[in-house]
Amino acid sequence: MRQFEMWPVHPSRLSDELLSSWLIRIAQAHGLKLHTFTHRAFPSYSIWNRDIDKTAPDGLIKIISQRTGQSLPEVHQSTLKSLEGYLFETLIPGNTKWLLPIGVYHRKRKRNGIVTCPLCLAEDTIPYFRRLWRIGFTVVCTKHSVWMIDECPVCKNPISFHRNDFYHKYIATQKSMNICSSCGFDYANTELEIENDSIFLTFLNNLEKTLNKGYITLDDKIVYSHLYFYVLHQLVKLISINKHGFKLRQLLESESGFTCDYTPSKITFVDTLPLSQRRHALRLISRLLNSWPHSFIVACKKAKLTRSRLEKDMKKVPFWYSDILRNNLDETSYGPSVEEIKSVHNYLHSCGKEITRKSLLEFMGYKDSQLINQYYKKTFPLQN
Repeated sequence: MRQFEMWPVHPSRLSDELLSSWLIRIAQAHGLKLHTFTHRAFPSYSIWNRDIDKTAPDGLIKIISQRTGQSLPEVHQSTLKSLEGYLFETLIPGNTKWLLPIGVYHRKRKRNGIVTCPLCLAEDTIPYFRRLWRIGFTVVCTKHSVWMIDECPVCKNPISFHRNDFYHKYIATQKSMNICSSCGFDYANTELEIENDSIFLTFLNNLEKTLNKGYITLDDKIVYSHLYFYVLHQLVKLISINKHGFKLRQLLESESGFTCDYTPSKITFVDTLPLSQRRHALRLISRLLNSWPHSFIVACKKAKLTRSRLEKDMKKVPFWYSDILRNNLDETSYGPSVEEIKSVHNYLHSCGKEITRKSLLEFMGYKDSQLINQYYKKTFPLQN
Protein backbone atom coordinates (compact mmCIF):
# COMPACT_ATOMS: atom_id res chain seq x y z
CA MET A 1 0.00 0.00 0.00
CA ARG A 2 1.55 3.30 -1.08
CA GLN A 3 2.10 6.00 1.53
CA PHE A 4 -0.94 8.16 0.75
CA GLU A 5 -3.26 5.59 -0.85
CA MET A 6 -6.76 5.58 0.64
CA TRP A 7 -8.29 2.35 1.83
CA PRO A 8 -10.64 0.67 -0.69
CA VAL A 9 -13.51 1.23 1.75
CA HIS A 10 -13.37 4.17 4.13
CA PRO A 11 -16.65 4.81 5.99
CA SER A 12 -16.82 8.26 7.53
CA ARG A 13 -16.78 8.71 11.28
CA LEU A 14 -20.26 8.88 12.78
CA SER A 15 -21.43 11.57 15.20
CA ASP A 16 -19.23 11.59 18.33
CA GLU A 17 -17.89 8.13 17.42
CA LEU A 18 -14.97 6.70 19.38
CA LEU A 19 -11.81 5.83 17.47
CA SER A 20 -12.03 2.15 18.51
CA SER A 21 -15.62 1.90 17.27
CA TRP A 22 -14.70 3.55 13.97
CA LEU A 23 -11.76 1.18 13.38
CA ILE A 24 -14.05 -1.81 13.94
CA ARG A 25 -16.48 -0.55 11.32
CA ILE A 26 -13.64 0.05 8.85
CA ALA A 27 -12.32 -3.49 9.39
CA GLN A 28 -15.79 -4.97 8.90
CA ALA A 29 -16.27 -2.91 5.74
CA HIS A 30 -13.17 -4.61 4.33
CA GLY A 31 -14.38 -8.06 5.35
CA LEU A 32 -11.31 -8.59 7.50
CA LYS A 33 -10.83 -9.75 11.05
CA LEU A 34 -10.20 -6.80 13.32
CA HIS A 35 -6.71 -7.86 14.43
CA THR A 36 -5.72 -8.74 10.86
CA PHE A 37 -6.85 -5.38 9.54
CA THR A 38 -5.16 -3.27 12.25
CA HIS A 39 -1.95 -5.33 12.04
CA ARG A 40 -1.72 -4.73 8.26
CA ALA A 41 -2.86 -1.12 8.40
CA PHE A 42 -0.71 -0.11 11.38
CA PRO A 43 2.28 -2.53 11.55
CA SER A 44 4.21 -0.15 13.81
CA TYR A 45 1.46 0.27 16.41
CA SER A 46 -0.22 -1.92 19.01
CA ILE A 47 -3.95 -1.25 19.13
CA TRP A 48 -6.07 -3.61 21.21
CA ASN A 49 -3.77 -4.30 24.16
CA ARG A 50 -4.07 -0.69 25.29
CA ASP A 51 -6.73 2.00 25.65
CA ILE A 52 -6.36 3.22 22.08
CA ASP A 53 -9.09 5.85 22.47
CA LYS A 54 -6.96 7.48 25.15
CA THR A 55 -3.42 6.79 23.94
CA ALA A 56 -3.62 7.00 20.13
CA PRO A 57 -0.27 8.48 18.99
CA ASP A 58 -0.08 11.31 16.46
CA GLY A 59 1.42 8.99 13.85
CA LEU A 60 -1.59 6.70 14.01
CA ILE A 61 -3.98 9.64 13.72
CA LYS A 62 -2.10 10.84 10.62
CA ILE A 63 -2.32 7.43 8.92
CA ILE A 64 -6.06 7.18 9.57
CA SER A 65 -6.55 10.68 8.19
CA GLN A 66 -4.64 9.82 5.00
CA ARG A 67 -6.36 6.47 4.48
CA THR A 68 -9.91 7.68 5.11
CA GLY A 69 -9.77 11.16 3.63
CA GLN A 70 -10.97 12.62 6.92
CA SER A 71 -9.20 15.73 8.21
CA LEU A 72 -6.70 15.46 11.05
CA PRO A 73 -8.98 17.48 13.40
CA GLU A 74 -11.90 15.12 12.63
CA VAL A 75 -9.82 12.01 13.40
CA HIS A 76 -8.45 13.69 16.53
CA GLN A 77 -12.03 14.30 17.71
CA SER A 78 -12.54 10.53 17.92
CA THR A 79 -9.94 10.30 20.71
CA LEU A 80 -10.27 11.16 24.40
CA LYS A 81 -7.31 13.52 24.10
CA SER A 82 -9.62 15.84 22.17
CA LEU A 83 -11.35 16.56 25.50
CA GLU A 84 -8.31 18.48 26.76
CA GLY A 85 -9.33 22.00 27.70
CA TYR A 86 -12.98 20.97 27.81
CA LEU A 87 -13.36 18.10 30.32
CA PHE A 88 -9.91 18.31 31.93
CA GLU A 89 -6.86 20.49 31.56
CA THR A 90 -4.40 17.81 30.41
CA LEU A 91 -4.73 14.11 29.62
CA ILE A 92 -2.33 12.18 31.85
CA PRO A 93 -1.03 8.59 31.45
CA GLY A 94 -2.71 7.35 34.65
CA ASN A 95 -6.18 8.17 35.93
CA THR A 96 -7.54 11.34 34.34
CA LYS A 97 -10.50 12.91 36.11
CA TRP A 98 -13.86 11.98 34.50
CA LEU A 99 -12.40 9.38 32.12
CA LEU A 100 -13.68 5.89 32.91
CA PRO A 101 -10.73 3.44 33.12
CA ILE A 102 -11.30 0.24 31.13
CA GLY A 103 -8.75 -1.91 32.96
CA VAL A 104 -6.71 -3.22 30.03
CA TYR A 105 -5.32 -6.71 30.58
CA HIS A 106 -3.79 -7.96 27.32
CA ARG A 107 -6.79 -7.59 24.97
CA LYS A 108 -9.37 -7.98 27.72
CA ARG A 109 -11.18 -5.28 29.67
CA LYS A 110 -11.42 -5.78 33.44
CA ARG A 111 -13.28 -2.59 34.40
CA ASN A 112 -16.67 -1.21 33.47
CA GLY A 113 -15.11 1.69 31.61
CA ILE A 114 -17.63 1.97 28.78
CA VAL A 115 -21.30 2.79 29.23
CA THR A 116 -24.04 2.58 26.63
CA CYS A 117 -27.69 3.43 26.07
CA PRO A 118 -29.74 0.42 24.89
CA LEU A 119 -32.17 2.67 23.01
CA CYS A 120 -29.38 4.50 21.15
CA LEU A 121 -28.00 1.15 19.98
CA ALA A 122 -31.50 -0.01 19.00
CA GLU A 123 -32.09 3.13 16.92
CA ASP A 124 -28.68 3.17 15.21
CA THR A 125 -28.71 2.02 11.60
CA ILE A 126 -25.22 0.76 12.36
CA PRO A 127 -24.72 0.43 16.14
CA TYR A 128 -21.62 2.26 17.32
CA PHE A 129 -20.03 3.65 20.49
CA ARG A 130 -19.77 7.31 21.38
CA ARG A 131 -16.98 9.33 22.97
CA LEU A 132 -19.48 10.62 25.55
CA TRP A 133 -19.88 7.02 26.76
CA ARG A 134 -16.36 7.04 28.22
CA ILE A 135 -17.10 9.99 30.53
CA GLY A 136 -17.90 9.47 34.21
CA PHE A 137 -20.88 11.82 34.38
CA THR A 138 -22.69 10.02 31.55
CA VAL A 139 -25.02 8.06 33.82
CA VAL A 140 -28.32 8.70 32.05
CA CYS A 141 -29.02 9.03 28.33
CA THR A 142 -30.32 12.59 28.03
CA LYS A 143 -31.83 11.80 24.62
CA HIS A 144 -34.03 8.93 25.84
CA SER A 145 -34.15 9.58 29.62
CA VAL A 146 -33.07 6.03 30.46
CA TRP A 147 -30.28 4.77 32.68
CA MET A 148 -27.00 3.87 31.02
CA ILE A 149 -25.58 0.36 31.46
CA ASP A 150 -21.88 -0.44 31.92
CA GLU A 151 -21.96 -4.24 31.75
CA CYS A 152 -23.90 -7.04 30.12
CA PRO A 153 -27.18 -7.49 32.05
CA VAL A 154 -26.95 -11.26 31.55
CA CYS A 155 -23.32 -12.33 32.12
CA LYS A 156 -22.23 -9.17 34.03
CA ASN A 157 -19.00 -8.84 32.02
CA PRO A 158 -17.70 -5.38 31.05
CA ILE A 159 -18.71 -4.12 27.63
CA SER A 160 -15.90 -5.17 25.24
CA PHE A 161 -17.28 -4.57 21.75
CA HIS A 162 -13.83 -5.00 20.16
CA ARG A 163 -13.72 -8.71 21.07
CA ASN A 164 -16.66 -9.83 18.91
CA ASP A 165 -14.50 -11.61 16.32
CA PHE A 166 -11.66 -12.74 18.60
CA TYR A 167 -13.23 -16.15 19.13
CA HIS A 168 -12.78 -17.36 15.53
CA LYS A 169 -9.14 -17.51 14.51
CA TYR A 170 -9.69 -17.33 10.73
CA ILE A 171 -13.30 -16.23 10.24
CA ALA A 172 -14.07 -12.52 10.03
CA THR A 173 -17.44 -12.28 11.78
CA GLN A 174 -19.67 -9.30 11.10
CA LYS A 175 -21.16 -9.32 14.59
CA SER A 176 -22.71 -5.98 15.50
CA MET A 177 -21.23 -3.94 18.34
CA ASN A 178 -24.51 -4.11 20.28
CA ILE A 179 -23.88 -7.82 20.90
CA CYS A 180 -22.11 -8.92 24.10
CA SER A 181 -18.79 -10.50 23.14
CA SER A 182 -19.00 -12.92 26.08
CA CYS A 183 -22.54 -14.34 25.96
CA GLY A 184 -24.14 -12.98 22.77
CA PHE A 185 -26.84 -10.91 24.49
CA ASP A 186 -28.15 -7.95 22.50
CA TYR A 187 -27.67 -4.81 24.64
CA ALA A 188 -30.57 -3.23 22.77
CA ASN A 189 -32.88 -5.73 24.51
CA THR A 190 -31.90 -4.57 28.00
CA GLU A 191 -34.81 -3.95 30.37
CA LEU A 192 -34.95 -0.17 30.63
CA GLU A 193 -34.79 1.95 33.77
CA ILE A 194 -36.62 5.22 33.07
CA GLU A 195 -35.32 8.47 34.58
CA ASN A 196 -38.14 10.83 35.63
CA ASP A 197 -36.23 13.34 37.77
CA SER A 198 -36.56 16.59 35.82
CA ILE A 199 -34.03 18.50 37.94
CA PHE A 200 -31.45 15.77 37.40
CA LEU A 201 -32.12 15.52 33.65
CA THR A 202 -31.77 19.28 33.24
CA PHE A 203 -28.50 19.17 35.17
CA LEU A 204 -27.08 16.38 32.99
CA ASN A 205 -28.19 18.16 29.82
CA ASN A 206 -26.36 21.27 31.01
CA LEU A 207 -23.21 19.22 31.67
CA GLU A 208 -23.21 18.01 28.07
CA LYS A 209 -23.83 21.54 26.77
CA THR A 210 -21.00 22.87 28.95
CA LEU A 211 -18.66 20.21 27.57
CA ASN A 212 -19.54 21.12 23.99
CA LYS A 213 -19.33 24.91 24.47
CA GLY A 214 -16.23 24.90 26.64
CA TYR A 215 -17.70 27.21 29.26
CA ILE A 216 -20.62 27.74 31.64
CA THR A 217 -22.16 30.89 33.10
CA LEU A 218 -22.37 30.87 36.90
CA ASP A 219 -23.76 33.84 38.82
CA ASP A 220 -23.26 36.00 35.70
CA LYS A 221 -19.61 34.94 35.40
CA ILE A 222 -18.04 32.88 32.60
CA VAL A 223 -16.25 29.76 33.88
CA TYR A 224 -14.14 27.54 31.60
CA SER A 225 -15.66 24.06 31.37
CA HIS A 226 -12.56 22.14 32.53
CA LEU A 227 -12.45 24.28 35.71
CA TYR A 228 -16.12 23.60 36.33
CA PHE A 229 -15.72 19.85 35.83
CA TYR A 230 -12.68 19.86 38.12
CA VAL A 231 -14.81 21.18 40.99
CA LEU A 232 -17.70 18.87 40.10
CA HIS A 233 -15.33 15.90 40.36
CA GLN A 234 -14.25 17.16 43.79
CA LEU A 235 -17.88 17.33 44.96
CA VAL A 236 -18.63 13.80 43.74
CA LYS A 237 -15.56 12.61 45.65
CA LEU A 238 -16.68 14.48 48.76
CA ILE A 239 -20.15 12.96 48.73
CA SER A 240 -19.16 9.44 47.67
CA ILE A 241 -15.73 8.76 49.17
CA ASN A 242 -14.63 11.41 51.66
CA LYS A 243 -15.77 10.73 55.23
CA HIS A 244 -16.17 14.47 55.84
CA GLY A 245 -18.91 14.59 53.20
CA PHE A 246 -21.11 12.02 54.96
CA LYS A 247 -23.25 14.67 56.70
CA LEU A 248 -23.72 16.55 53.44
CA ARG A 249 -24.83 13.36 51.69
CA GLN A 250 -27.27 12.58 54.51
CA LEU A 251 -28.64 16.10 54.35
CA LEU A 252 -29.16 16.04 50.58
CA GLU A 253 -30.71 12.56 50.73
CA SER A 254 -33.09 13.67 53.46
CA GLU A 255 -34.17 16.79 51.56
CA SER A 256 -34.47 15.10 48.15
CA GLY A 257 -35.87 11.74 49.25
CA PHE A 258 -33.29 9.83 47.15
CA THR A 259 -31.08 7.16 48.72
CA CYS A 260 -28.46 4.71 47.54
CA ASP A 261 -26.78 1.70 49.09
CA TYR A 262 -23.17 2.70 49.63
CA THR A 263 -21.23 -0.49 50.15
CA PRO A 264 -18.03 0.19 52.16
CA SER A 265 -15.01 -0.12 49.89
CA LYS A 266 -11.43 1.02 49.46
CA ILE A 267 -12.21 2.96 46.27
CA THR A 268 -10.38 6.28 46.24
CA PHE A 269 -10.97 7.36 42.64
CA VAL A 270 -14.37 8.70 41.62
CA ASP A 271 -14.36 7.17 38.15
CA THR A 272 -13.99 3.61 39.45
CA LEU A 273 -17.13 3.96 41.57
CA PRO A 274 -20.05 1.73 40.56
CA LEU A 275 -22.32 3.40 38.00
CA SER A 276 -25.22 3.48 40.49
CA GLN A 277 -23.14 5.40 43.03
CA ARG A 278 -21.92 7.94 40.49
CA ARG A 279 -25.50 8.46 39.35
CA HIS A 280 -26.69 8.95 42.93
CA ALA A 281 -23.90 11.40 43.78
CA LEU A 282 -24.58 13.46 40.66
CA ARG A 283 -28.31 13.46 41.43
CA LEU A 284 -27.61 14.91 44.86
CA ILE A 285 -25.18 17.46 43.41
CA SER A 286 -27.87 18.56 40.93
CA ARG A 287 -29.74 19.83 44.03
CA LEU A 288 -26.61 21.27 45.59
CA LEU A 289 -25.83 23.39 42.51
CA ASN A 290 -29.41 24.10 41.45
CA SER A 291 -29.43 27.73 42.65
CA TRP A 292 -25.75 28.57 42.67
CA PRO A 293 -24.34 29.68 45.02
CA HIS A 294 -27.19 29.99 47.55
CA SER A 295 -28.21 26.32 47.81
CA PHE A 296 -24.56 25.27 47.98
CA ILE A 297 -23.70 27.68 50.79
CA VAL A 298 -26.80 26.80 52.84
CA ALA A 299 -26.23 23.04 52.53
CA CYS A 300 -22.54 23.25 53.41
CA LYS A 301 -23.27 25.36 56.49
CA LYS A 302 -25.91 22.89 57.64
CA ALA A 303 -23.45 20.04 57.17
CA LYS A 304 -20.75 22.07 58.97
CA LEU A 305 -18.40 21.85 55.98
CA THR A 306 -15.69 24.48 55.96
CA ARG A 307 -13.48 25.79 53.21
CA SER A 308 -10.58 23.50 54.17
CA ARG A 309 -12.75 20.38 53.85
CA LEU A 310 -14.21 21.49 50.54
CA GLU A 311 -10.76 22.20 49.08
CA LYS A 312 -9.06 19.09 50.49
CA ASP A 313 -6.60 17.42 48.06
CA MET A 314 -7.25 19.97 45.29
CA LYS A 315 -3.90 20.91 43.74
CA LYS A 316 -5.28 24.10 42.23
CA VAL A 317 -8.52 25.64 43.43
CA PRO A 318 -10.30 27.56 40.64
CA PHE A 319 -11.07 31.17 41.58
CA TRP A 320 -14.81 30.90 40.88
CA TYR A 321 -15.01 28.19 43.56
CA SER A 322 -12.46 29.51 46.08
CA ASP A 323 -14.09 32.95 45.98
CA ILE A 324 -17.41 31.53 47.20
CA LEU A 325 -15.68 29.44 49.86
CA ARG A 326 -13.52 32.29 51.11
CA ASN A 327 -16.42 34.73 51.41
CA ASN A 328 -18.99 32.33 52.87
CA LEU A 329 -17.42 29.19 54.34
CA ASP A 330 -13.99 30.25 55.60
CA GLU A 331 -14.06 29.72 59.36
CA THR A 332 -10.35 30.20 59.92
CA SER A 333 -10.12 32.11 63.15
CA TYR A 334 -7.64 34.90 63.73
CA GLY A 335 -4.82 33.91 66.05
CA PRO A 336 -2.37 36.10 67.97
CA SER A 337 1.29 36.32 67.04
CA VAL A 338 4.09 35.63 69.51
CA GLU A 339 5.04 39.33 69.38
CA GLU A 340 1.49 40.31 70.39
CA ILE A 341 1.52 37.89 73.33
CA LYS A 342 4.89 39.21 74.49
CA SER A 343 3.60 42.77 74.23
CA VAL A 344 0.57 41.96 76.43
CA HIS A 345 2.85 40.09 78.84
CA ASN A 346 5.08 43.18 79.22
CA TYR A 347 2.07 45.48 79.61
CA LEU A 348 0.51 43.37 82.37
CA HIS A 349 3.88 43.19 84.10
CA SER A 350 4.33 46.99 83.92
CA CYS A 351 0.89 47.44 85.46
CA GLY A 352 1.75 45.13 88.33
CA LYS A 353 -0.93 42.65 87.34
CA GLU A 354 -0.58 38.92 87.83
CA ILE A 355 0.40 37.13 84.65
CA THR A 356 -1.55 33.92 84.27
CA ARG A 357 -2.86 31.93 81.37
CA LYS A 358 -6.33 33.27 82.15
CA SER A 359 -5.22 36.91 82.31
CA LEU A 360 -3.45 36.63 78.95
CA LEU A 361 -6.48 35.03 77.31
CA GLU A 362 -8.95 37.55 78.79
CA PHE A 363 -6.88 40.60 77.92
CA MET A 364 -6.45 39.44 74.33
CA GLY A 365 -10.12 38.45 73.97
CA TYR A 366 -9.79 34.68 73.55
CA LYS A 367 -11.64 31.87 75.26
CA ASP A 368 -8.77 29.60 74.32
CA SER A 369 -5.66 29.78 72.17
CA GLN A 370 -3.13 27.06 71.55
CA LEU A 371 -0.40 29.61 70.92
CA ILE A 372 -1.09 31.49 74.18
CA ASN A 373 -1.12 28.18 76.07
CA GLN A 374 2.22 27.19 74.53
CA TYR A 375 3.73 30.60 75.30
CA TYR A 376 2.62 30.48 78.93
CA LYS A 377 3.88 26.92 79.39
CA LYS A 378 7.28 27.85 77.96
CA THR A 379 7.59 31.15 79.86
CA PHE A 380 6.33 29.89 83.23
CA PRO A 381 7.21 26.18 83.29
CA LEU A 382 7.02 25.91 87.07
CA GLN A 383 3.44 27.13 87.18
CA ASN A 384 2.07 24.36 84.90
